This record gives sequence, C-alpha cells and structure tokens, in this order.
Amino acid sequence: MRLPFDLTQGTVGASTSDTLQPISQALDVSSFESIELSFVVANVNYAGASIFVVTGSQVDSDLGWVVLCSFPPAFMTPGLRSPQAFTRVLKGGFLPYIRWGTVGLKHQNIFFSITGFGTIRPEDCE
Repeated sequence: MRLPFDLTQGTVGASTSDTLQPISQALDVSSFESIELSFVVANVNYAGASIFVVTGSQVDSDLGWVVLCSFPPAFMTPGLRSPQAFTRVLKGGFLPYIRWGTVGLKHQNIFFSITGFGTIRPEDCE
C-alpha cells in the first residue's frame, strides 16, 4: 500500500545559505519499506543551491542526522518560468525520520516543495 506525504508541508521558500527543516517537523517514515520523493522547484534565483534530504533515528537533537539524497544545482535553472519536477526512489537505507535542508544559497531565494509516497511494509498492513 502506498501512502502520500508532504515533507515540506506546501511550497517553502529559503534564502539563507544553510537551512535545515526544524526537527519538530521531521517526518516519521519508520513504517515504509521504500519512499518516493518528488522535488518540485517553483522558482530559483541562484544556480548554486542544493536541496537535500537527511535521515535520522531520533527527533531530540540535530546530532546523528545523515544525508539521504540530494537535488544538486544542475536540477535548478535561474529565472524558472514553470515548475520543474525531479523524483528519487529510495528502497531502504533510510532511518525512521526524514527532513529537508538547503546549502549554497548565498542569500538568494528558492521556492520548492518535496512530496512523495511511502510504501508500507507488508507486516504493517495487517
């Protein structure tokens, strides 16, 4: 069974060089055996930005979170006139929680969303 989720909780804007989604908004993906992330860039003013998704085993601190995947600058075109979408499918290799971050914005703006689907483990469907 596939369940939809919205990691960014709508379109978000970032404008500082290093941003990490608040730990209180981390998404619990512990019941998924795979996740499909859809990254949509709505607008970007700077081509050097990179968006990434980190995974962690707890939501008590920022310690121990590691990069799960990234959407590098090559995916983003400055002055974008229409949204561009990119997908990553992850079959395992992630910890119970995920959240997003940005790096390299240098006080430029980017607006994006990350949604997806999680496939529930068969034993969790009963």
